[in-house]
Amino acid sequence: TPLIKASQVGVARAVDAFLSHSANVHARTVQGNTALMYACAQGHRDVVDRLLSACACCAATTNSNDDSAIMFAAMGGHIDIIRRVLESLESSGAAGNGGEDRRKHESRTSMVCGAASLLRLHNKSGMTAFMCAASCGHAGALAALIDAYMSTKGADDPDVAK
Repeated sequence: TPLIKASQVGVARAVDAFLSHSANVHARTVQGNTALMYACAQGHRDVVDRLLSACACCAATTNSNDDSAIMFAAMGGHIDIIRRVLESLESSGAAGNGGEDRRKHESRTSMVCGAASLLRLHNKSGMTAFMCAASCGHAGALAALIDAYMSTKGADDPDVAK
């Protein structure tokens, strides 16, 4: 879709125009990727902000490989994007108890509940966002993910080594 393409290449003004004309922020490619996933992968912070403002629940969707926007940001080493996506989940309630936006669209998307759950999510290759960051050599992104996990739920998680 034009929104996906504009998000992929980082043209924020075009994203604004498409969103203002009711572009489907939930549209997906054949692989199930969303505009947010492409913007996260490429590190387009301004586009990510716009997409999350239009649909915070989009941060909790996964594609046909069960990859999330966080995983795409982790593979790219985009620390600020990782923090922004997780912040949107926590502040909107879109991934927690639900919210109007989530209920409205849950039948069309695969949803993950809570930031901690999103961080622990494994894609079909068995990778988590932590593994994506580490395998791509992004130590800063890995540290940001660990910090986020520990501040959300991880401090109480018995699987996390103290």
